[in-house]
Amino acid sequence: MLRQLGFGAIRLLTNNPEKVSALSRCGIRVTERVSHSFPANKHNEAYLRTKAVRGGHLF
Repeated sequence: MLRQLGFGAIRLLTNNPEKVSALSRCGIRVTERVSHSFPANKHNEAYLRTKAVRGGHLF
């Protein structure tokens, strides 16, 4: 879809390094990965830990 819209390079807002790899494999150059973060709290700390451990997300 990005290529059809005329995008060959993007800045990507993600904590998931696999998205960068997947886009690169599809021919989209990721010029920068912009991390987004928010403070952990009692409601989301287990969720964020799981994303980091299982999914390799970078926080």
